[in-house]
Amino acid sequence: MRILSPSLVELHAFLGVVRHGSFRRAADELCVTQAAVSRAVARLESHLGVRLFDRTASGVRLTAAGGELRGQGVKPNGDPWWVALARPASVGAAEGDSDIVALHGVAVATSGVDQKFFAANGRRYSHLLDPRTGQPSAAGLASVSVVAGSCMRADALATAIAVLGPDEGFDFARSRGIAALLLSREGDRLVEAMTPALGAMLE
Repeated sequence: MRILSPSLVELHAFLGVVRHGSFRRAADELCVTQAAVSRAVARLESHLGVRLFDRTASGVRLTAAGGELRGQGVKPNGDPWWVALARPASVGAAEGDSDIVALHGVAVATSGVDQKFFAANGRRYSHLLDPRTGQPSAAGLASVSVVAGSCMRADALATAIAVLGPDEGFDFARSRGIAALLLSREGDRLVEAMTPALGAMLE
């Protein structure tokens, strides 16, 4: 199997965007056009098969690859790695509305029931199976994000909480000091439940 290594141009473009949170400022630093930086990052994303940044009106954010992300150390300018907790699309929520967590020696995982499902006979079914029933989970949560010491622990906890549902899942997380954000749907809006452990991290 041939492994494609990123070029120095792609790496410099990526690091410039990470440092400045902006394609334009990265281009200024590298003395190239913004289009050149954008193309280099797009090539890197294509090689890796993941989207590295969320592009928003206010700038760019490092994004997760595969649902889990661990932050170690700090960016070259001394800032921590800031990560936006995922929120599914909702009529009642503004696009890009999110809680921002500093990943410094911790990991975050999101179990997005709204993003992964299958449809049969006009009904949507979760990709998560409830071990108590052997059936797709019908817990009613749209998304669960967990911050923990490792990707494996964060992913396992997010999945367990998603299967338990909004009430039992929240009680499970709160009683164990788990930093979690639970989002459930009520009609066309999202209802948020944040555990005290996560609230303390955001202060």
